[in-house]
Amino acid sequence: MLNRTEEALLLNAPAVARKLGIGRDTAYGLIRAKVLPSVRVGHKVLVPARAVDELIARIMRGEITQLGA
Repeated sequence: MLNRTEEALLLNAPAVARKLGIGRDTAYGLIRAKVLPSVRVGHKVLVPARAVDELIARIMRGEITQLGA
């Protein structure tokens, strides 16, 4: 269990969605489209938190203007 000062290194799709302010289905779509890298651990699909931060940085720089279809 993480304490409040620690951040998870890997996020599931609902956590990715919350961090980006998008829906869960859109988060899964970004993973399927390889916009976000992922690893499979058992049945879980997890995204490196750093990749989400990098996506946010790309959005802020204007390199990405639209997420999802």
